[in-house]
Amino acid sequence: MKNTSIRTLSRLMEGLCTGLLVLGGAVILLLPWLLKGYLRYHSEGMGGRIYACMLALLYLSGVCAFIILLYGRRILHDIAHSDPFTLQTARRMRAIAAWCAPIGVGYLIAIPLLPSVLILLVGLAFCFLPVVVLICAELFWQAAQYKQENDLTI
Repeated sequence: MKNTSIRTLSRLMEGLCTGLLVLGGAVILLLPWLLKGYLRYHSEGMGGRIYACMLALLYLSGVCAFIILLYGRRILHDIAHSDPFTLQTARRMRAIAAWCAPIGVGYLIAIPLLPSVLILLVGLAFCFLPVVVLICAELFWQAAQYKQENDLTI
């Protein structure tokens, strides 16, 4: 019973990731026009420098998030098929950590151009997140090794 509910949840989350990938791809493609419309509606008088900085930051975030979702979807697929503790899952988690870091660094670099507490908080969160994901990746790595040793035991 418990295993079935986890598989169902994993499949549901995998479907959500797929939907977010499609939506995220559309947003990335339309980003220049969406950002211009947003700035025109909300922030009159903002210069082109702010637009360029925001566009670069959002592209960086969007591309990294898109790749992170791809890795997350693959991990959820493995969970749905009852095979989460593999070395491949640990590698995918390490890749997710690596793709989180540029977002954090990008936001911290953007603070002088876009002074905002939100920019600072996002930057700090995405600088801290890779550390947490790497710890989880190490746990998955060790679990996969124990699983391999167990599978060899008769």
